[in-house]
Amino acid sequence: MKFEIHPDSFKSSFLESLLEYSKTHEYFVILNSNGTSEEYDILAGFGRKENIGEFNHFNSYPNLWKFGYFGYDLKNKFEDLYSANHDRIDSADIEFFVPRIIISLKGNVLEIKSNNGESDKIIFDQLKQGILSKKGNSFPIKLTPSLSKEEYISKILHIKGRIKQGDIYEMNFCMEYFAEGIHLKPEELYLKLNTISEAPFSSFCRFGSIFMMGSSPERFIKKQGNRLITQPIKGTAPRNADIVADFKLKEQLHSDPKERNENVMIVDVSRNDLSRIAKKGTVEVNELFGVYSFKQVHQMISSVSCEIEATTDLQDIMHATFPPASMTGAPKIRAMQIIEETENFKRGMYSGVLGSISPENDFDFNVIIRSILYNETTHKVSYAVGSAITDKCDPEKEYEECLLKAEAMKQVLEG
Repeated sequence: MKFEIHPDSFKSSFLESLLEYSKTHEYFVILNSNGTSEEYDILAGFGRKENIGEFNHFNSYPNLWKFGYFGYDLKNKFEDLYSANHDRIDSADIEFFVPRIIISLKGNVLEIKSNNGESDKIIFDQLKQGILSKKGNSFPIKLTPSLSKEEYISKILHIKGRIKQGDIYEMNFCMEYFAEGIHLKPEELYLKLNTISEAPFSSFCRFGSIFMMGSSPERFIKKQGNRLITQPIKGTAPRNADIVADFKLKEQLHSDPKERNENVMIVDVSRNDLSRIAKKGTVEVNELFGVYSFKQVHQMISSVSCEIEATTDLQDIMHATFPPASMTGAPKIRAMQIIEETENFKRGMYSGVLGSISPENDFDFNVIIRSILYNETTHKVSYAVGSAITDKCDPEKEYEECLLKAEAMKQVLEG
């Protein structure tokens, strides 16, 4: 059922109402485009009607919405790889579900579809009455880095040595920040994170005991009909409150030889990934070295697309393209092997992908980065940040880039 929302107090506080409504569900995904999507402002699935934990289960639920994520370590099912590092959050490799309730907002039109036997009008009234209770966390939450600065630089020098030996050309190296014995109020935390970051792939999710508060700027892959598009990010610069200085930072990012070199390497990996499933001659670089501005940072984003056969299914696409090129390296499999050797935490959900699959089998997945993960049962919280390492990179600057990417999450947790 569709409802028209007039520009009154309810529309302005709709996200808060949705967050309050989410407290009554153990499984949900809220995708918030912050007004950047042509399809929706907010798209959400609540309640788990059916659980999907394996690829061969997806075809059992045709013509239905599905919401969820693929964790980074799903790589081990596609290639001869392994994950031996410690996972503090204990997330599954695949977590998708068919929702009981679907809510979407675009402009002033709110649409509610219930498979729960519950009246759409009752759900609408619940949303109108729900006001997020903001009690706040009782103390600043300070997370511990998994590596000291000295350890981080030592790791980067080691990776640069592997590059000089010819093992790889580029690798995405990440470090984790974590804390234990933490009791969070995830709804409030997400609202603060979204206020600070306002990313195009903002998200708030719950899968049983695991919450994710996301502010991702990066699309992994989108399918519309027989067309795929992937938009890897490589290249980061800080923002500046001064307009002239900010424009200069943006221009410097666009022309920086190191950043362009990193970006083009990942574009090549993306082209290669798509070519494994594309119709012959359809792989195309639609944009190279585009620089886009977000609240916290400028990012260099490129776009690669292709056409696929109608018989190419989700598993084919993921097998060819997953994990995201921007979060692995070149060559991809060797980079993932060295990532496992050099990082000291299991990525789990981090650097996996999250999104929705429509009844027409179209989908849009974003890369799970700039995101806070929380296990409500074990009271552990984690986020990770990383950057691309090449032979020309400066370890000190890579460390500073990681701190820049962590800033919004740090602000939210530490207050």
